Amino acid sequence: MEEIDGFRITRGATLVQEGYLPVIEALGRTDDGRTAKGYVTVTQFGAYTSKDDAISAAKVVKVRAVVIEGGGVSIRIDGY
Repeated sequence: MEEIDGFRITRGATLVQEGYLPVIEALGRTDDGRTAKGYVTVTQFGAYTSKDDAISAAKVVKVRAVVIEGGGVSIRIDGY
């Protein structure tokens, strides 16, 4: 498990109609101590038929930053 900007980063997959999409999750605390959680679905690779393949794809995506913006978590990854 990695940590970026004080947020714990985990990777997984979500089921959609076409198959599985890679997902990146960030979990951490705001400056005032509240728990903040955000997700980003990685669509640049398309959908995978296997959940394990989607998770493997999520592992190669570089997370550049995690910030609190507009009351929510913003996860910045390569390519976006």
